[in-house]
Amino acid sequence: MALRPDMQTDFVVRDASPDDAEAVATIYVDSWNAGFGHLMGKKEFDSELIERWRATLSGAPPARWWVAPQDGAIHGFVGIGSCRDPADTTLGEVDTIAVDPDHWRIGVGRVLMRRALEYLRLDGYLEGRLWTFAEYPRAAAFYESMGWSGFYPARADTSEKAHLGPGGVSWKSEGSTARNLSVRRSG
Repeated sequence: MALRPDMQTDFVVRDASPDDAEAVATIYVDSWNAGFGHLMGKKEFDSELIERWRATLSGAPPARWWVAPQDGAIHGFVGIGSCRDPADTTLGEVDTIAVDPDHWRIGVGRVLMRRALEYLRLDGYLEGRLWTFAEYPRAAAFYESMGWSGFYPARADTSEKAHLGPGGVSWKSEGSTARNLSVRRSG
């Protein structure tokens, strides 16, 4: 996946804080709607979502969250922790990575994913997991370009309201599936 010609590489990453909840919630909704709203329905931005993100960003390790700010605005975020599906504290998971659609393909996601992978290793996980929609090849191409591989069997949800938490992905029972990708620590 090629980067846009106006790619910027000067993004920094810092620890997220509860004060970032509104920006994170905005990016979450905008990124979801632009990326796979057509697959899963549009998300709505509201005060409840902001408060859920505030609680998520207040969490302690093993959950970790970072944002990519530039020029006074946050353009993306990522979170990691112990794997939730399957629930296994020896496996790490990229909970959520999202970038403001206006900043797609300029390096924000790469900077965030590098931070996530660095801390999955530093936190001692031997393997990392993430879920993405099988029907969303753009995400799969990005993850593969960042070293993720090993597609596991797709999973389909069994309930209309299945949810993996405020930073997770909801699956609907109409047959939407997700792919589980894996990255192993070398050495």
